[in-house]
Amino acid sequence: MVTAARARFAIYALFFGGLVLAQAGCGIVSGGAATGQCATGTAQIGVYDTGMKRICGCNESGGAFFTTKTLTCTVKVGTTMYFNYIGITNSHQMVIQNYQSLPVRGAGTTTPDGILLNLTGSYSLTDTFTGLGGTVTITP
Repeated sequence: MVTAARARFAIYALFFGGLVLAQAGCGIVSGGAATGQCATGTAQIGVYDTGMKRICGCNESGGAFFTTKTLTCTVKVGTTMYFNYIGITNSHQMVIQNYQSLPVRGAGTTTPDGILLNLTGSYSLTDTFTGLGGTVTITP
């Protein structure tokens, strides 16, 4: 007989286990699941309710999770950076200072936003709803 506590544990294990598996890979994340490898010329940033994560494509190693404005991502000019919204309670809007603001995305959005990075320099990156972010550096 399955108790309510065991049923809840199974649901949590499936949910959180799926997130752990998603975080282990590279690629576009949709609904908490990785769907492939990071293609050449792309970078992926996971946007959670309580932090941000380099998934792949940055010169810095993937997998690092940041809960303050300390995320760094260095890419070559011409890279398309994707923001994958994995948060479920907060709305998000990614802004690359003096560069471009992406659309506001509601809680639970699974459609990633992409931006072509074609101007060299270092730019501040901020999620206007959570205050999380860091720096994107675009090199020649």
